[in-house]
Amino acid sequence: MTLYLMYSLSKGLKYNDIMNNFIKWRNAGDYTPYEGVFYVGNATRKTTRKALTRYADGTSPLACGVLADSSITAVIGKRDDFATQLNIALSRI
Repeated sequence: MTLYLMYSLSKGLKYNDIMNNFIKWRNAGDYTPYEGVFYVGNATRKTTRKALTRYADGTSPLACGVLADSSITAVIGKRDDFATQLNIALSRI
């Protein structure tokens, strides 16, 4: 995901491009060392899958997060504010 994020950002800030590249990473293993995603932690797997599924279903990239989703609250506790989730997302990268 980090490599695809850097690649997308090198062309400018285009959220759809970032999300499309993340889907390529997840589905085809692009930019992975073994042509496949080999490990994704539980919290990352749940939130990433939901966000990418929401995007693929037509949700705007900026509305795909799980800020109000109970599954992320279960993973990180009661800390469901935007700053906390942003910090968790950035720590994955």
